[in-house]
Amino acid sequence: MPAEYMFGTGPGHLPRRANAIAKRHGAYVVNFVDASCECGHGCRPHACKKAKRHWLCCPHLGEVESRRIASAVMADLRATKVAT
Repeated sequence: MPAEYMFGTGPGHLPRRANAIAKRHGAYVVNFVDASCECGHGCRPHACKKAKRHWLCCPHLGEVESRRIASAVMADLRATKVAT
């Protein structure tokens, strides 16, 4: 399995539009929900709104190329106001 370069981590989920933008650069969005409660109220597994996270991935093509892809994706996401 090829190595992946992870970038753009943050709280909450990104919309489908973010994944479409990332795909133009050969990357993709991962929206994840942790099984544990993060808010302290004893939420059911995978139901806590604070347990939602996102990150983006692309194939690791060497540090320079992977960072170039990450920078391009993040710039496009900021320009379209999908992510900050």
